[in-house]
Amino acid sequence: VRTMHVTQVPVGWEIVDSGEATICAIIAAMSGVQSVLWNGPVGKFEHPPFDRSTNEFAGFLAGLPARTVAAGGGTTAAHRRAGVAAGFNPRSSGGGAAPRAADGVTRLELRDILPDRFHLAGQISARNGA
Repeated sequence: VRTMHVTQVPVGWEIVDSGEATICAIIAAMSGVQSVLWNGPVGKFEHPPFDRSTNEFAGFLAGLPARTVAAGGGTTAAHRRAGVAAGFNPRSSGGGAAPRAADGVTRLELRDILPDRFHLAGQISARNGA
């Protein structure tokens, strides 16, 4: 397992989690938000140490003075494992339906809220998939 820039992932390797620079950039971009709909954990959260970004995001978001909604069985399981499930309300195991339920709500994609420098500095953790 190595941490590298996303553009440096060798052929045959898989991305298994976010790196420190990416975690910091996402947390900085989400500071001050008023509501969050989280529809899926990050990385291979079922397999430590690849649960790091999911755990960090869960702890950060659960502590925000914002409405935080968890959608999807994997998401709610990740929050329970991180010990922050109570910080997300409501919670639903119907993750696939969550984007449809948000129809009519302005949705931003990650690329819309993160600064251009994130795309240049973003790091991920990767391992040889072979």
